[in-house]
Amino acid sequence: MKAQIAELVPIKAQLAALQRAVRVPPGDADEIGETVTDRRQLLKHGALLAAGAVAGGAALVASQAAPAGAASGDPMVLGTAMNAGSSNTSIGSTSSSGTLTVTSPGPGTALTVDVFANSVAAEGVVINNAGNGVALAITNSDATSNNFGVFATSNGTNSLFVGSTTNSANSAACMQIEAHGSGPAVLGIGSGTGTGVMGSVDTAASGATAVFGDTAGHGPGVSGQSASGYGVRAASSASAALFVDETGLAAVPPTSGAWTQGAFVVKSGHLWYCYKSGTPGAWVKMSGGFVPLATPKRVYDSRAANPIPGQGPKTPLNGLRQGIDLTYGASGVPTNITGALVNLVVANTANANPGYAAIFRNGPNPGTSSINWTGANQTLAVTTFTNVDALSRVALYSPVNTDIVIDVLGYYP
Repeated sequence: MKAQIAELVPIKAQLAALQRAVRVPPGDADEIGETVTDRRQLLKHGALLAAGAVAGGAALVASQAAPAGAASGDPMVLGTAMNAGSSNTSIGSTSSSGTLTVTSPGPGTALTVDVFANSVAAEGVVINNAGNGVALAITNSDATSNNFGVFATSNGTNSLFVGSTTNSANSAACMQIEAHGSGPAVLGIGSGTGTGVMGSVDTAASGATAVFGDTAGHGPGVSGQSASGYGVRAASSASAALFVDETGLAAVPPTSGAWTQGAFVVKSGHLWYCYKSGTPGAWVKMSGGFVPLATPKRVYDSRAANPIPGQGPKTPLNGLRQGIDLTYGASGVPTNITGALVNLVVANTANANPGYAAIFRNGPNPGTSSINWTGANQTLAVTTFTNVDALSRVALYSPVNTDIVIDVLGYYP
């Protein structure tokens, strides 16, 4: 702007000289030593100077109104001295299609960057949305290449930082990235000792999530892959490193649907692992090892001479099925467990012929044997595992006359 003003100064001086020449009366020319200018020459030169003045004035007005437009292919610099009234350049729009659209010229041999921002102190680019729309939408529509919608790199700490809302009552995500093709929505590559994707929560608010993946049932929410290191690594200095939330499945382990080996689900506090792909796959319960009782607890004794515990009839089994509650008498066995470890004792066997007794989950008799004997008046014991129902109940059966005792040693959650 200063250069343009400097160019107008001599034009102004020449206009002033022409004005003085026009005002000199013809008869007084000799008296003051000046030459009377031919009227046509004066008008000719005056018109040229006036045109120059008008053009210079127009350029001055234009320079004061806005910076000169960039030529095609030139970079647009935001926040420079050309923006006279503000240290930043603001771009606003009332259009629903967007405020600023940047289109790359297309794939080439080198990496193409549509928008490049550099800052030595604060943020290079700040984008704020005070409404209900999207503050920044970035798409990569080239289906034939592996270009990135967003590419961030850093020689320092964070290559890409996205801050969330400060309203604790707002559950909006600070950044939502969608993948409409077959590729990942977020691809993090950590070279050297760096981290590809890192999530951090610096608030004590309950339910805050650093990284949340949701695919609406069409694939994994978060997938990690590594050629040598960890595919996914979780660490915490004060809480659980990895949290697997409860599933909404009605039945666990699943009884329907296609499942892939390696899947985990949690139901009622229990972790299940799919070790074989299929419909519904093969599952094993991973949570909870054996929980021994502080002391073994007797929960059933059919002998009439022993009134305690008082559960069940005090008569020998003889072709009868008897249900037993393993939680009886505050045994320490909870409900909703997988099974229990018990000592099963048979006493006073009355039949000289071989016999057997069975303990099983409260329900239909599977027709199996838990303990066997070969004659009368025998007392035998065996330690065995038994399944239970949701209320931790089992059933006993013997086709011949015998007393049965059950001592609970512990359970499996």
